[in-house]
Amino acid sequence: MTKNNHSLLGCLPLLAMIGLVGCPTKSSGETDSGVGTIDSGSTDSDADGVSVASGSNKPLALGCSSNSECASGFCADGVCCDSACGQPCYTCHTTGSYGTCLPQITGDDSTATPACTGAKTCGLNPTPANGGFSVCGLKDKQACTSNSACASNTCVIYYVDADGDGWGNTADPIRICNEPNAAAPPGFSTRPGDCCDTDASAHPGATSYSPTPDLCGSFDINCDGTIEIQPGCAGDSDPTTCGKACTVKNAFDLNPIACL
Repeated sequence: MTKNNHSLLGCLPLLAMIGLVGCPTKSSGETDSGVGTIDSGSTDSDADGVSVASGSNKPLALGCSSNSECASGFCADGVCCDSACGQPCYTCHTTGSYGTCLPQITGDDSTATPACTGAKTCGLNPTPANGGFSVCGLKDKQACTSNSACASNTCVIYYVDADGDGWGNTADPIRICNEPNAAAPPGFSTRPGDCCDTDASAHPGATSYSPTPDLCGSFDINCDGTIEIQPGCAGDSDPTTCGKACTVKNAFDLNPIACL
């Protein structure tokens, strides 16, 4: 036997061990460097902060498209949720609380049954004992009949203010939802009582009187139901010569004795 044959015989035990054990392979949990793990079952492809895992039995907060994917049995608002969370103005997609069904107090809720969209939106319920912390109500500028109908919980009466003097026509009101203490819409006022809504000089509290009537033909400049300057009583008027008594002092008389 030659020297080379002796070397080959010496390697046979080593070759046999390699054949039994096999070549080393990288496990599914190792990286190329052999350090760390590869989580191939969870991704966040749309960068919304919600990881989407493959398969079923996903924990709360992971992305889903059907109930069967979630260990809880509930897929709501695109994540595995702790409940069905299908009522209006509740969501399982609140930032920092994914997977927990919580009240939604702003914005529309298009995934609810029924949906809270269109003329309605979500708001804070002022009486949480009656239905929870959120409510689906009318949006601002929508016609209303009561505070409870509005998402803002404020149904405001406005009056048409055609002359822009800050006072509206009592006979021409509207009621719409608006935020508390919000400014009136253009052309409206929250103050009623304008008796001549085509003349900005005539309104409650007016003190600038005129010897001529307002644009409505009246001398009731401050809308209190009293004639401030009686027609026919000019200068130092005298009830006996005017033909009738003036009801209040004539502001244009230099010696306003008769008009009292």
